[in-house]
Parts: sequence; C-alpha cells; structure tokens
Amino acid sequence: MIVFQKKGLLTTVQDLGRFGYQRYGMPVCGAMDPYALELGNILVGNPREEASLEATVMGPTVLFEEPEVFALTGGDFAPTLNGAPIENNRAYAARPGDVLSLPLSKSGARAYIALAGGLAVEEVMGSRSTCLKAAVGGFQGRAIQTGDRLGLRGGHFLGGLEQLRHLDVLDLALEKLAHSGAARGGILPHPAKAPAQRENQAEQKEREEQRPGAEGAQSEGEADGEQAAQRAAGA
Repeated sequence: MIVFQKKGLLTTVQDLGRFGYQRYGMPVCGAMDPYALELGNILVGNPREEASLEATVMGPTVLFEEPEVFALTGGDFAPTLNGAPIENNRAYAARPGDVLSLPLSKSGARAYIALAGGLAVEEVMGSRSTCLKAAVGGFQGRAIQTGDRLGLRGGHFLGGLEQLRHLDVLDLALEKLAHSGAARGGILPHPAKAPAQRENQAEQKEREEQRPGAEGAQSEGEADGEQAAQRAAGA
C-alpha cells in the first residue's frame, strides 16, 4: 500500500492506452511519454505495458507502507527518498515508512513512478489508464488526491531485488527498447547505504592506483604518445 501525502499538480494512473474502442467514442488516453513508462517498467521487472503513476510538472509525495521496488523515469523532478536525492533511470528499494517526493520539475513536464508488480486498479476495456473526461479507469476514474491510498499488486517484491542486483538493468532496458540516448544506471542501494558504497568505491580506486606496475604502464603509454606525436610532426 502507498499513501499520497501530497497529490502533486496532476497525478494519474496511466499505461500504454485503451485501444479498439475509439469507434464508440472512447479515447485512447494512456501515458504522454510511452517510452519513459516502458523504461520504468523494465527497470522494476514489470511487463512494459504495466500501469504506472504519471506526474505532471509538480509530483506527489508518497509514503510506502510495505517494501517495494520503484523506478523514476521521464522528466527530472528533483526526486528525494527520505530527503536524500535520488536519480532517474535507476531502481530503488523502499522500506515501510520511506517517503518518496517529487517536488517540482527541473526539466520535462512529466515523470513516471513505476512500481514492481503494478498498481491494484481494475482494468476498464483492457486498460488501467485514467481517462479524466470520461471518469473511467485508473484510480476511481480521477486524478490522485491527497490522502488517497493505493494498493500494489506485486506485494513484497524485495526478494526479487537480489536477482536484479546482478544485472545492469538499465542496459537491459535500453537493449529491449533499442534506444541509445538514455543515461547509464542500475540497481541502487537504499540511500542510507550510499555513503558506505561510495567509500568502498574510493578504496577500490586507491588500491588499483597503488597496484605494482600501474605506474610503469602509464609511463609506457605516455612514451608511446610522445613517439606518435613526433612522427606526426615529422610528416
């Protein structure tokens, strides 16, 4: 279950849309940025067409009441988890009591919150997308309001996180979407563990720099570069 402490400017449930009913006057609706929605779903292990939360310009503040894996894609809304900055295009593990906030867009009009397993809303005409004009689909056919509680179909997904840790899931997502323009990423630890991870990375880098032969290899590379430059000048 997630609880919306702040609704944001316009937050709705959207998937890839409702097709096959336009002849009856039902619009497609669906995500404004389908690529971002698909990318988020792949990052958390969902089918790419799974419904996610779509935030517009000013995003919601969400309290997690159970463990969950989520990913943010689309616009950069300066997101934080428990006040610590987090990044788009990565999957995060939230614990009960964690608070996700998307205060305001720095770039892009829409951001997406993909949740592992999907959202517990009913399909209407084969889609969970919210159609505001028809008051159909999504969460009670309307935009999210402060105080709303939304169930998660995936249940406790943290066991699957251990399997995902061994994959560069963003590379996998980009391969599936055949798109080369997104930033690199992967599964991140809980923000409380991030400082320790950075320290470990710094220690590893220092050990590599102190490794015997590293300096000699660098000197050989510099010598080769100088020789190449001299040949080029002589030519």
